[in-house]
Amino acid sequence: MADTTDGIRAGAVDAAAEQDMHNGDRSLHIAIIGAGVSGLATAVQLCENPAIKNTIASITMFDSLPDVGGVLQQQRRNGYLFEGGAQGVLASRTRFVELALQSGLAPEMLGTPKGLRRFLILPGSNRLQGLGFDPWALISLSGRKTLFSVFGFLRICCDFFVRPKHTNQQETLFGFFERRFGTEAAQRIAIPMATGIWAGGARKLLVRHVFPRLCAMEARWGSVLGGALAAAFSRIFQRRLKPVDGVQTNPIPSELLTFSNGMRTFAQGLHGRARTLAESQGINFVTRLGRTVSALELVPNGRSNTLRSRHILTSVPTCGLGGAAEQSEFDVVFTSVPIWRAPLAISISQSETKSVSTEDLDAFVRQRFALLDETPSHGLVVVGIGGKDTSPPPQGFGALAPEASPDLLGVLYVHSLAPSHAPEGHFMYRVLLGGDRDPAFVERTDAACVAKAR
Repeated sequence: MADTTDGIRAGAVDAAAEQDMHNGDRSLHIAIIGAGVSGLATAVQLCENPAIKNTIASITMFDSLPDVGGVLQQQRRNGYLFEGGAQGVLASRTRFVELALQSGLAPEMLGTPKGLRRFLILPGSNRLQGLGFDPWALISLSGRKTLFSVFGFLRICCDFFVRPKHTNQQETLFGFFERRFGTEAAQRIAIPMATGIWAGGARKLLVRHVFPRLCAMEARWGSVLGGALAAAFSRIFQRRLKPVDGVQTNPIPSELLTFSNGMRTFAQGLHGRARTLAESQGINFVTRLGRTVSALELVPNGRSNTLRSRHILTSVPTCGLGGAAEQSEFDVVFTSVPIWRAPLAISISQSETKSVSTEDLDAFVRQRFALLDETPSHGLVVVGIGGKDTSPPPQGFGALAPEASPDLLGVLYVHSLAPSHAPEGHFMYRVLLGGDRDPAFVERTDAACVAKAR
């Protein structure tokens, strides 16, 4: 799972509406398009923000699916729990942990077992290479297939002598690894790592956003390896410290976090928290599931020197669900749904007064939607494979495929990551296909995807 709970994605918020958020008048009617994690977190943040919560009269959420959660959909079949979205979220994502705890989900949170190894599929072979600090396992002088050549390994060790670089705010994840560890490490570590988390994008994602800890280690210790050694010594020292009065200071499990009943539990918990917060503050909270927002019309109100406008949303029932097209009027609209996934027909009505230029309003709105529309994206196919153990299944986190793999991104060992998601004595694999390596893979039939995964 891409983690988007750290902020609000603004869809169409005008300057006058922002002013109204601070004038103490409870008159704002807000719409949120999308009831996934981003939309639900937006609702929670609006209800928690002391500067604006007393100005909100209503919050209405729209989603085309019949349940909240967005991509966090799941299936239970024959004792297997298959996640259609993220398998879990890294425990280092503090905002996720905060929201889960505030939503009362601590009893259902599961952490991956400690000590699970991660593997890489070696280029040109089907052999797995475990990741760790054993140099003799990573390199070979005998010609045996290994992760790094001798030169590549020595280049990684040179990280201790590479001068820190703090001025490039546009450095990508691939560029960071290439600068500090060399091209071989960037190709064989950075690319699979980005693939396993975001289905690709190592050459586009900015390292300061996706792995800020790497930048912090470089800034503080002068090298990433130096920072890793410092962290290792710190953990050894902390293990020797006795708990104060027997109290465990960090109750959150490490590594990947999920829930006993799947990741949709998180979305349902957020939805409940947003509703509770809204009702406690007198905000009318409405969730319109099974409805797709198909059009957005902006009608200028004619307030001089502002871009204030009314937002008229047209929603239609999702295919297969009953109902008719409806129009609703709002002061502020947030969209948490990618524009390429749910395109809106945006129209600008003629201004009711000459003090507001329709052309200015049109440029104002379209410029902001264009920023969302231009966001790079790629599809991902997830296939679940399970069965009864005939021999002990591999244990670990999973295996990532090298860049040379045309469509396979990696495989997660669900039976090892979350044993409660598979029946006892059974294996379960989560196979990731497509991504930025083959964006068209999502157009294949289910049968073709399953055949490829096997």
